[in-house]
Amino acid sequence: MNETWCHYLHPTTKRMCQEWRHASSPRPKKAQSFAVAGKVVLNLFFDIQGPLIMEWMFVGNGRCSVRYCDTLQNLCTAIKSKHPGKLSQGEILL
Repeated sequence: MNETWCHYLHPTTKRMCQEWRHASSPRPKKAQSFAVAGKVVLNLFFDIQGPLIMEWMFVGNGRCSVRYCDTLQNLCTAIKSKHPGKLSQGEILL
């Protein structure tokens, strides 16, 4: 498992700000990117064959034990679907 803090932002593109205007109207200002959000935690579980699950945890949701238990249940489901039989054979340690 790798737990990493990540910054994210919501860019505004020029395409999103386009609007209809008359030919003699002044040109609109160019749209600029701006950061809105903040930081999130990326929980990444992987094995030798690649990533199993990636889950984003937002800071406002809290980092409580219930959320981590849900993450571990999702991990078991991902292992069963991507590597059937490995949990029962004892090849994977959690």
